[in-house]
Amino acid sequence: MSESYTLEMAGSALDFLPCPADGTDLARPAGHELVARLGDPELIHCAVWRQVDGPGGLFVLHDRDGAALLVAKAGNALLWAHGLAHFGRLVAEARYGADIYENVGEDDA
Repeated sequence: MSESYTLEMAGSALDFLPCPADGTDLARPAGHELVARLGDPELIHCAVWRQVDGPGGLFVLHDRDGAALLVAKAGNALLWAHGLAHFGRLVAEARYGADIYENVGEDDA
């Protein structure tokens, strides 16, 4: 069971407002096209969907087993761009942290 959010701007920050799940097929949402997969599928990754006939789109965060952890809906192009930056940074930092943890104790020489 994934969590659902609507993205909104709060000043210059991105705000995640909880919303009820609407039964969207997260594997292939109707009216959206997949434009990117951010992150590492072996750790955590984000499927980025763009609305075909309008602004905005969806961000679906998945764990290593492919289960959807959350979906965030962006209603316009500005929110979609902010969401793209947010989730790109989130999955990059998760991979960076995992790399540090996996290499603790190894010599840097």
